[in-house]
Amino acid sequence: MLSVEDLTEYGEVNAGEARNLNGSRSCAWQRDYEAGGHEGFVISLDVWGEHSIDDMKSVSDNTAEVEVNGRPAVRLTNPDRGYCTVGLKLDDTSRIDVGINGFSDYQDSCQVAEDVVYLVEPRLPDLPS
Repeated sequence: MLSVEDLTEYGEVNAGEARNLNGSRSCAWQRDYEAGGHEGFVISLDVWGEHSIDDMKSVSDNTAEVEVNGRPAVRLTNPDRGYCTVGLKLDDTSRIDVGINGFSDYQDSCQVAEDVVYLVEPRLPDLPS
C-alpha cells in the first residue's frame, strides 16, 4: 500500500514490516530522531476487518468526522500524547487507519496523517454501493 519511496518527503524512514497486531493487519515505518529535519515519528497503517470508522467514535471524545476524496473517515487525536489517527471507511464493518505517533504536538501528527491519507485513499478499493 505504501513504500519507502512514497514517504521520501519525510526524509529517511525504515522499510515497513507487515505483521498482525491486536487484531489488525499492520505495517509501520519509523523515522529516527538522528535522521534530522523532523522529530522522530512512526507512520502506521492498520487494516481492521471487524471494526468500522463508527467504532472509533466510541473510543474517545476527541474524534471528528471528516472526508478524504469523498470517502467517509474519522480523525482521532490525543492531545496529551501527541498522536493522530485517521480511519478511512472500507465498508460498513471495516476500515484502514493511518496513525502518526512520536510528535510532541498532535497537530503536527495530524498534518502528516492528512498528507499520508491522501496517498493511501486512491489505492483503496471503491466503497460498496
